[in-house]
Amino acid sequence: MSLDSFVEERPGYADMNTGSYKRSGFSLVEVNLAILLVALGMMAIFGLFPSGLKQADTAMSDTHAAMFADFVLNGVRANAGTITNWSDWVSLATFRSRIAPSGPSGDPRVIKDQAGTPITAQTAPAAAVQGPASYCGPVKYILEVGEVDPKRPQLRYVALWVWSGEYVVSQVSLFKPIAFLYRTELCFRGAMP
Repeated sequence: MSLDSFVEERPGYADMNTGSYKRSGFSLVEVNLAILLVALGMMAIFGLFPSGLKQADTAMSDTHAAMFADFVLNGVRANAGTITNWSDWVSLATFRSRIAPSGPSGDPRVIKDQAGTPITAQTAPAAAVQGPASYCGPVKYILEVGEVDPKRPQLRYVALWVWSGEYVVSQVSLFKPIAFLYRTELCFRGAMP
């Protein structure tokens, strides 16, 4: 096989001498458009990284708050299950002291329920609550205990607003709308009079 026969077998190669080779390649405009499309695609992909990092941080905060709420509400349920004395259950102040952590005296975040009784509100780092070892930062929360229905005194509700993180508003009216709300109801398990 000679070089001449090889050149003749390749389509379009022989045409380079005749000037028809201009149709077989890409123009400069086409190359620039292809580079532009690749650059825009890469910019879009790189633009997703900050959004992905923010979503990962948000998911971690949500999980942290949910784990904390699970820890606290399970403790509240367990403590409420040990109350078998009806007078301890009916007295809201005694009930709160038996199941819920108490806030420091004079805490400006202590709010009042419909009857004017202070409701426990506390800001604490997660380590101070002695939760599972996977907690990794401060948690701010408000724990509210109250009656579900005055006609059914054997039922109580516990509402827990949780925010995972150190920097959040300290006013209750501004804190509750942005925090995660977890709620459970408790039923008296002792003998009712």
